[in-house]
Amino acid sequence: MASVLFVDRARLSEAVQLARKAVSARSPLPVLSCVRLASGGETLTVAATDLDREIEVAVPCRGGDFEAVLPAKELAELLRFLPDGEIEIEKDGDGAVLRYAGNSARISGFSADQFPERPENARLAGFSTDAGNLKDALRRVVFAASDDTTRPVFTAVCVDLEGSGARFTATDTHRLVTLPLEVQRYGEERKSVLLPKEAVNDLIGALGGLKGNEEAEVFFDRSGAEVRAGGVRVWFRLVAGAFPPDTARLFSVPHSFAAEIPDMSGFELALRRAKVFAENDKNKSAIAHLHFTDNALTVSSGSDRGGVVEKIPVTNVEGGDLRVSFRIDYLLDVLEAIEPESKSLTFKFCSETETGTNPYALIAPSGSGEDGYRSIVLPVRK
Repeated sequence: MASVLFVDRARLSEAVQLARKAVSARSPLPVLSCVRLASGGETLTVAATDLDREIEVAVPCRGGDFEAVLPAKELAELLRFLPDGEIEIEKDGDGAVLRYAGNSARISGFSADQFPERPENARLAGFSTDAGNLKDALRRVVFAASDDTTRPVFTAVCVDLEGSGARFTATDTHRLVTLPLEVQRYGEERKSVLLPKEAVNDLIGALGGLKGNEEAEVFFDRSGAEVRAGGVRVWFRLVAGAFPPDTARLFSVPHSFAAEIPDMSGFELALRRAKVFAENDKNKSAIAHLHFTDNALTVSSGSDRGGVVEKIPVTNVEGGDLRVSFRIDYLLDVLEAIEPESKSLTFKFCSETETGTNPYALIAPSGSGEDGYRSIVLPVRK
């Protein structure tokens, strides 16, 4: 008897679109350009892998045992243009026939035994937390990870499991951000677990697509990390190497200047207006010049096409006047990562005298929006 299943087109299309993010675009193995559809009854799993990461999505279905390995691109495109409602999928050799609204389409595939199976390793550590909170924590730090693959340690989000929680940290050596997250931990303590940036971005997208309040479970083995939430499972290989140790001490270095910026929204808009003119200089990064005085922060930028000079109130100024310049994108990335409930910022500056190396600014939410989020941004060298 032929293997047949029935599944909702929209749900299957969404699952294939998500799983195919793990499809290899450059692999010499054609089977890695495919997704595997497998069902044992009421649940159909859609899976893809490039051997360094896997994404598996479960959707409800009707039917018996079914397994097919089909090209991800063609299947995804076909599903986009099928009519809504339930479709029938029947195994046909190494391919499958899709039936919809009295019509049919056949897709050629591969033998199911060609699809790679990753051996399971012992789970050494892990934690569970709300899936939405995990997504937000990753989103708020991943932007600071580098895209420079010649330094793989800096292309990762570092996870430290210690005490009763987890801490997420990322740096490209020009900026550094860190955020604690309350979790339910189990297993051993783990330091410097390095999650690759690309896989983290895929995970953020997968968690963002979940409906309702789901719990996320995260497991670490010797070489990989696995995340389960709702009907989604994501596995990826960890980045090898050691993250810079003791980054927490950078936030306790004595500062030579400090100020409160009570209107964070006004500061962000001033930076965006400054960027309009700063970006016109194609040969340089967009730079904003900040001048702090006793009661005001002046934000300025300019090019041959014009410029902006804006004043923003500041309070609790310590250390007198300060003039310093930053890449505008670096500052905006930090401001966008701060929770919208935050209305004010703490800005501190540590000079070479305090740091012993490069000067840097410490930027964090203050007041009711304070949640442990901390960032470091290096200024532009004159």
